[in-house]
Amino acid sequence: MWWRMTLWPVARLQWIQWGLPALLCACAFGPHQNEWIIVGHTTREEVIDAYGEPDLVMAVAEGETVVYRPMKVSRSIPPLEVPTAQAGPGGRMMTKIEPITLGLGARSADAGLKKRPDHELRIRYDAHGIVQELIQ
Repeated sequence: MWWRMTLWPVARLQWIQWGLPALLCACAFGPHQNEWIIVGHTTREEVIDAYGEPDLVMAVAEGETVVYRPMKVSRSIPPLEVPTAQAGPGGRMMTKIEPITLGLGARSADAGLKKRPDHELRIRYDAHGIVQELIQ
């Protein structure tokens, strides 16, 4: 019985020594985000349903190559403000600071997309819109 008590810390140490690195390696080699795209089977419409419209389309003789880029990281930009003059009470001029809305309130082209590739992704389609090559 006493030997179990002396070996228990050693067994626990071996699990940490070998089990933890094995678990971390398994996480590092997990499935990639684009594994659902099957060359020769997945269609252009399926890719557009998942990622939206491509960022770049290059036409070639036997089909086209499209490029998807990862979603842009938004930067913290200080708001722009300008002074405006307007008529105030008693015929006096008043100045007021008004913020400028960039893009006149238009939404970004990539707004509303649920998922984009983590890295730049190039897909070559044949003339029928079937994936022929996946370049990551």
